[in-house]
Amino acid sequence: MQRYQHVLAPVDFSARSSELIKRAREIAETHDARLTLLHVVQDAPVGAEPFGEPSGLVLSEEIREQHLTAAQEKMRELAEQYDLPLNVDRVLKKAFQPIPAFLTLQTPNKLT
Repeated sequence: MQRYQHVLAPVDFSARSSELIKRAREIAETHDARLTLLHVVQDAPVGAEPFGEPSGLVLSEEIREQHLTAAQEKMRELAEQYDLPLNVDRVLKKAFQPIPAFLTLQTPNKLT
C-alpha cells in the first residue's frame, strides 16, 4: 500500500467541507501524513457581460482584503475545531492559478 505524505483538502466552509475535513484527517492520521486545508478566495470581476465576458469592474482592494480576512478567520476556526496546526498562507495569483500555484509549492500526493 502506498503511504501518503501530504493530504490536500479543499474547503468552502460548507457542511460538506466539514465531512471532507473529517475524512481527510482520518487519511492523514492513518498515513502519518501532513494535512493541508485549502480555501481559495476568488478575485472575481464584480459583474459580467452575457456569456461570461468580464465587465472590466474588479473588486476594490478594501473588499478583497475583507474577503481574505474573513476567510483567514474561518480557517482559524476550522483549525481550532479540528485541533489542527494553523499555517495560513496567501497565494495571490490571477484567476484559475491559485490551486496549481499552491500545489507546485506544497506537492501533496493525495487530493481528497
